[in-house]
Amino acid sequence: MSEMPQGCPVTVFPSTTPNYQWKDIATVQTECQMYGRTTCIEQLKHDTCKLGGDTVYAINERRSPMGGIAMAATIAHSSGGAVPVSGPVPPGSGPVSQLAAETCSPPCSPGYQCQAAICIALCNPTCTTGTHCANDRTCQPDHPDAGK
Repeated sequence: MSEMPQGCPVTVFPSTTPNYQWKDIATVQTECQMYGRTTCIEQLKHDTCKLGGDTVYAINERRSPMGGIAMAATIAHSSGGAVPVSGPVPPGSGPVSQLAAETCSPPCSPGYQCQAAICIALCNPTCTTGTHCANDRTCQPDHPDAGK
């Protein structure tokens, strides 16, 4: 994906997935010492343009070791077409106000979310009740032997 111009339009979904189809590009993190959330969000938007995206979602926030704010989010590019409703944030992602677990280093690949410093597979669309997202990013029954 080629870099977008600085200040390109970016849609932010802090605690939901996008309400349109998208393709993940990367998971990024930024740290803002004393300048606050707005500075972090602006940095995430800047990173989104730089990586060729137009969407940032599933923002995780935590206190940085230096006492500021650290945010991690998924950067994506819209791929056309609408989805019925913006879904809940994938497992491991919470609302902006929720303190997130440690971030992963190196950053997780697209389709994975950092949870407690481990890259966890995410399914798109998200899995339904009674299923979970397997490492191959497909929804599998929670109890494969159920009903046998």
